[in-house]
Amino acid sequence: MSRYYATDAGDPDAPRVLRGFTGAKGTIKPGDHVVYENEAWRQQDGTYRTGGMDPPLVVAELVDLGGGPVQAILNDGEWEVSAANLRKVEP
Repeated sequence: MSRYYATDAGDPDAPRVLRGFTGAKGTIKPGDHVVYENEAWRQQDGTYRTGGMDPPLVVAELVDLGGGPVQAILNDGEWEVSAANLRKVEP
């Protein structure tokens, strides 16, 4: 059950809540502290623009919307981004 999306276990096309997500930047799960690293926002010095998503960012929920990227809900709904752009960090 999702706090942010209508889910339906009987509908294969409905959003599904995930316990974790593994991408190129590693594995994240709800409760993890993360940083937002969108390759399109990489600066010449190697750092990333954050678009206002400054730490602390905490994964509230991971949702597979089906047919697209896995979405991460951050800071209890303050932000929603592609989970592929997140890297776990120590708090």
